[in-house]
Amino acid sequence: MTRYLFALVTMLGWLTACGKSTPAPPAARSSTLTANAPTAEATRVVRVKATSTSFEPAEITLNQGEPSAIEFERVTESKCMRAVRMPWMKKAKDLAVGEKVLIPIPTDKSGTFAYACWMNMLYGRVTVDASK
Repeated sequence: MTRYLFALVTMLGWLTACGKSTPAPPAARSSTLTANAPTAEATRVVRVKATSTSFEPAEITLNQGEPSAIEFERVTESKCMRAVRMPWMKKAKDLAVGEKVLIPIPTDKSGTFAYACWMNMLYGRVTVDASK
């Protein structure tokens, strides 16, 4: 009984830290990622706000082969958004309140991948489209 109570309290703590629950991340195809983030200067920058309940916008579509980046701006004191995780990065990238953080996005292969807050509770999705 104690174990179940502990699990319930822990889950409620996570939900409170992030503001709300979020569905599981969209599945990412491993073929969509390169080993390292691109180094070319981005010709397209998508601005994303990190709020207490979500990334806005949560869905981004980029063109395959177009050097791109996401500019994150944390607009909340919520600890959940203190950093963002990208699938190809070993460590989460810190997001300070009010500061803009530019993260290059690999667009060499088409596909979809998810990124998340450092707690893996709030997600966004990037689709690299080969048809454009």
